[in-house]
Amino acid sequence: MDNPLTSPINSRQIPPPPSQIHQAAASEKGGALVAKLKGQYHQPNAGLVLHMLQELQYLLNSWQKEILELEQNIAVIRGSGPIVAGWLEADVNDPTPSMGALETIPEILQQQSLEYQLCSLDESGEIAARDCPEPEMFGISKALARHQQLRQLIDRKSNLEANIKHTLATLVHLRMEIY
Repeated sequence: MDNPLTSPINSRQIPPPPSQIHQAAASEKGGALVAKLKGQYHQPNAGLVLHMLQELQYLLNSWQKEILELEQNIAVIRGSGPIVAGWLEADVNDPTPSMGALETIPEILQQQSLEYQLCSLDESGEIAARDCPEPEMFGISKALARHQQLRQLIDRKSNLEANIKHTLATLVHLRMEIY
């Protein structure tokens, strides 16, 4: 099969790659771009359409591949241990509210003890807190980090799925206009 961009039908005018068209679109304003494209492409060019569709296919395939990778990563995180949505807050218990003239900063820090609370939002949006003993800090910190990673992966997956849905809606609309 002949390459649509180099076939004899298109030998008079080979279009620039769509990436250059996108760059031109980014640099031009409104009607100026339309006028530029109309002047440059006054004859129908099926090769350009096919090339743009191939680029779109490549983009959609890369999104789908990334979604599959994200799903695998999500499964790994979910299987790696507990996941906790929330944050830790340190509460300083200060037995000596004012610094004496003879005390140094390290001595004051030794007198203070840190207590941690695991905080989260309840169903009504209020902050709920519970004490988090120091021996549990490492496990809770890892569970909080897993939640953050999971949230980022799920957000990225949702964005890609929204892009695919938007592309589909655009193509359905275009198809209806063409037919």
